Amino acid sequence: MLKTEPAFRAFYGKMPITKERRYFDADGCVLGFHPYWPDGAFRNETTEAGWEAKLAALNEMPPEEIAELTALSKRVSDAVPGAWSIDWLWTIDRGWVLTDMAVASESFCWHEHPNTPKHLSRPDDKPL
Repeated sequence: MLKTEPAFRAFYGKMPITKERRYFDADGCVLGFHPYWPDGAFRNETTEAGWEAKLAALNEMPPEEIAELTALSKRVSDAVPGAWSIDWLWTIDRGWVLTDMAVASESFCWHEHPNTPKHLSRPDDKPL
């Protein structure tokens, strides 16, 4: 198991919510990124007091983190052709760990986040 520091629990109080990021890459280029968890994911899904402030702190992305994950994501993108979403999880003992990849056009994209790639679209031409 990966060692993480949950900020709070949601979804019937069973799922630990941790620091995660989603990057979008294509053919060696980072297209954009955002925190994994938008606050809308937890409306009516948690009763834990103060979860909004905990999520806001969890979703802060300092410049040094962005630089590190951009470099790591570029390495992944250089190795795997195509356009991908790449999910990163912060672990206590190993730092950032890649946990999942999916076709970028089929992945959730947080529209409201300022670093989201705006030009990606789903196969049905609806914005991500």
